[in-house]
Amino acid sequence: MLCLIRKHNMQSTLIFGLIALGVVSKMAVLWRCVTVRLVRRHVLFCTMVALSMVRSALALNGQLHPYAEFWTASQWPMAILEAGAAVEAFWLVAAHFRKIRRFGMVLLGFIVCLAATVAYGVGLVRAHWNGPLRGAVLFGQYTHLGLLVVTLLSVIFFWQFRDVPVRPNASRHLLVLAALFGSYFIGNFLAQASHGQWRFLSNLVIASGTIVAYGWWALRTTAAGEVLPFAQAPPLSKSEYAAAKADDERTVHEINRVSVKALRRMLRR
Repeated sequence: MLCLIRKHNMQSTLIFGLIALGVVSKMAVLWRCVTVRLVRRHVLFCTMVALSMVRSALALNGQLHPYAEFWTASQWPMAILEAGAAVEAFWLVAAHFRKIRRFGMVLLGFIVCLAATVAYGVGLVRAHWNGPLRGAVLFGQYTHLGLLVVTLLSVIFFWQFRDVPVRPNASRHLLVLAALFGSYFIGNFLAQASHGQWRFLSNLVIASGTIVAYGWWALRTTAAGEVLPFAQAPPLSKSEYAAAKADDERTVHEINRVSVKALRRMLRR
């Protein structure tokens, strides 16, 4: 979080109040993980939330140090945990599909490459700002944009297969991460685009997004969300597969026949 501001005005009071609410929402997320028994399934996510909670709690001490030093030193560990949480969320949803491991690896690799390309493209259009937080802000902008693209593309891809039952908690988890990374990216982008002048707005976006994302996760993640919404259809037998394949071939043949017939009529004219 970028909240390296002092408590001396109403804006600062608001931001620190939101940070305090963010700490409460993160505690609620960890408590929910324990009560619903999701810690083993969300190991990286829980670790990410715990580290983020510690960073936010240090920000409430009213002093620039040691928060500034800890925030800077924990950037890389935090980014690694966030990336791990995004990949973890991808496989939580992918695990509902049969025989997807090899295809899932290819798909995830493609999504990550596309996300890196998007982040690099946005990085080319940046303000020439040389403030003390420039490096940290740009690092957060690139990483969170990449993670936003990863989670959004994962949501879009899996959303196409609504006939496959997916646990509501798993789908919601991916959406929450997308919302969280989106608020982080927008906040960091506003900071660097304004040369650090929109610090209050940047912190407001990040703090509010954190509360909304984690609060939504804590309220909507329940034991009932671990139950599949409907039964998965049994796999086709060999005879059913052969019949379906033959039916598809007949359909394709009929479409080709009609198309050729229509083309011949057009050429005669």
